[in-house]
Amino acid sequence: MDERFTGDADWEAQIKLPKGKGREAEKLPSEIKLECILVTTSAVWNAIDDMLQRLFDTLVWTLRHSINTQIQTIGQFFSQAVTVLSSRPQSIDEIVDADRKHTEFGRSKKEMKEMMSIIDEKNRLLRSIGGSGAEQLLATMQQWEEFELMLDSHQIMIREQVGVLKSNVSKNIKMLTDEAEKLFARWNQFKPKNEKLSEDRDAVLSAIEFIKEKRLQFNELQASREKIS
Repeated sequence: MDERFTGDADWEAQIKLPKGKGREAEKLPSEIKLECILVTTSAVWNAIDDMLQRLFDTLVWTLRHSINTQIQTIGQFFSQAVTVLSSRPQSIDEIVDADRKHTEFGRSKKEMKEMMSIIDEKNRLLRSIGGSGAEQLLATMQQWEEFELMLDSHQIMIREQVGVLKSNVSKNIKMLTDEAEKLFARWNQFKPKNEKLSEDRDAVLSAIEFIKEKRLQFNELQASREKIS
């Protein structure tokens, strides 16, 4: 079904068929005389009319179902996109991921726009033959406008966040530089003297603890530097 029926023209062509057959059935004589027997054709005509009506109703139902299915697909896409586009990345990795998803949404936008056009055409046909269109289409059109606006502003937001992170990285580098200088100054001031280590066991133990502490602080500074580099 999905392979044979895609656009509004596919349904329109099939809908014309029962209408044409109905007009042909109307041309049937109401009575047929076979020799001396008079046969009424009303039962046959009613059966044909009922069959054609059921075929027409089925085509209308499949058209409406196709529209609603595509609306649901687009709605799921919009829901996922809005969640991503409304999030503000807080790290370099998040910015890279946000930029990648922005590119993906940009590629999907063309496909979604084509689907929206197909849905609109099918909905016009549905209104003309079924009396009413798909109720959810108006909300979907509003979601589409919201998506386009958010996609445009998302790239601006990414650039703003890149600037914020650059500023934060510069501040962190300065802070780490200051901490490293303080650590180096404290090491020069309080590092164990060789003459004390050779005379006092307690001084040796104290020196070991001091070295461990400064090594830990140095490792923390190094890890922080690698994180923001």
